[in-house]
Amino acid sequence: MGLLSKLFGSDEAAQNALEKVKAMFETNDNGSGTEISAPQDSADNYSKRMPNEPNQFNFGGTYTEYFESILREDFRQFTFTTETVREGTGTVLTLFENGRKMLVIELMSERCSSRKLRSNCQAEGTPYLRFYYDHLGWWNVRSYVVGRIRSALQTL
Repeated sequence: MGLLSKLFGSDEAAQNALEKVKAMFETNDNGSGTEISAPQDSADNYSKRMPNEPNQFNFGGTYTEYFESILREDFRQFTFTTETVREGTGTVLTLFENGRKMLVIELMSERCSSRKLRSNCQAEGTPYLRFYYDHLGWWNVRSYVVGRIRSALQTL
């Protein structure tokens, strides 16, 4: 266990902590063939199997095109810009209403640890959302994406 046992005091405590974290991300079958997902904040977005609902992986285009299509179809009252960042490993979508910045959406790899844009948005009082485009089991299903965007816009 090495580092974990140093953090938790023993190999047994480290193993228990690992098991708890692992259990948070496992899915269970409820017997009906439908998987129940564990992460509570994204229960409608996490599954080991691709959901039947539209999502970024069955969209038929890039992840950026998928999010842009949602903004065009579900948030027509806003204009938006798309900016490629971090040498093409991320994308920033910024929503505007009557020239006023309303929301910043960052699409990034789960391996990226950048927090600069989020900090900048917080400092200026602009709502910020982050979606990972490559996190195993997170499908970015349409209802989940739309729901998070609507919720973020309601904070204004």
